[in-house]
Amino acid sequence: VRFVSLKGPVFAEALGLASQGQTLVVVRLQQHSVVWSAQVDSDSEKASEPRGDAPSEAAQFAEWVAEHHVKLVETITQENFQKKLGSGLPAMLLFRDDSAASDSVQRALYKTAAHFKGVLNVCSVNGARYQKLAVKLGVNPHTIPAVVIVDVANQTQFVFPPAAPLVQDRVFAFASRVLAGEEACTLRSALAPAYQEGPVYTLVADRFGAAVLDPAKDVVVHFHAKWCGFCNLFAPTYTQLALHLANVDTVAFYDFDCSDNDPDPSLNISAFPTVMLFSSHNKTAVTYMGDRSVPLMAKFIQQHVGNKMEMMPDGVMTDTLTALRIRTAIENVKNSISHT
Repeated sequence: VRFVSLKGPVFAEALGLASQGQTLVVVRLQQHSVVWSAQVDSDSEKASEPRGDAPSEAAQFAEWVAEHHVKLVETITQENFQKKLGSGLPAMLLFRDDSAASDSVQRALYKTAAHFKGVLNVCSVNGARYQKLAVKLGVNPHTIPAVVIVDVANQTQFVFPPAAPLVQDRVFAFASRVLAGEEACTLRSALAPAYQEGPVYTLVADRFGAAVLDPAKDVVVHFHAKWCGFCNLFAPTYTQLALHLANVDTVAFYDFDCSDNDPDPSLNISAFPTVMLFSSHNKTAVTYMGDRSVPLMAKFIQQHVGNKMEMMPDGVMTDTLTALRIRTAIENVKNSISHT
């Protein structure tokens, strides 16, 4: 709260107040002014003395200010959590502790909070108590203080660059870019396994683009979550599908765990499990919508891949190039036998 003394009738007239006496006013950004009703006689320099047990005028004024002022940066609690994050507005969250560094960063948020009031909720969060929330939003809980903007409506988050200083102008510029749609959202990513054996490989967010956009491969991705019971039931079938097409060298099968990784928002993953095929032809995602059985999913893949597949005489599915090599090898063997 900032107290400012304005002298002269011009200020009173600008605020729509009587010019006689002194009136105390609280002006709040993007809201109507709230006027303190007590009037002090201009001929008297002292406020009236309190009578008996009645609170002094100063105490009444302090209580009035506490009632009407609006905090620029509110603290997230269990009581207001849903109100602040479920209001439909994006929220800037400062994960903080009791250090002087956190106090300094919180003061650096005031400009952003005042400028974007009504557009962006700016709040502080106890980093220790809400550590799981920090991790879920892609914030390293060991790098507090940290700032992230959460857009619940679009299920995206934007983490302030950890290496950049958390100062007023940089925070303001960051918020401006996010609200203008000029900042790329932050995608959480687990660590990629050091070694993997197929036929299904683990895919993390940091490696998603490189794997999916491989021009030599048709890529099948199973998006799932640890808490999803249907995903756990489907997992063995998905492995059987990968084994069924294990001889197709041009098709790669991946698991993408959305519990620890964020999928690209443009994919619009809204349900689990979801199976998508990224064709080598144009890399446009095609979602499988049929019955989750091996024969039907294999047929779907065969219809949409960029690298064609064919069935060998022994019933094994393979890619066209491998099939050509096998047929050539068979013909060579037949020719060698016929000439002996």
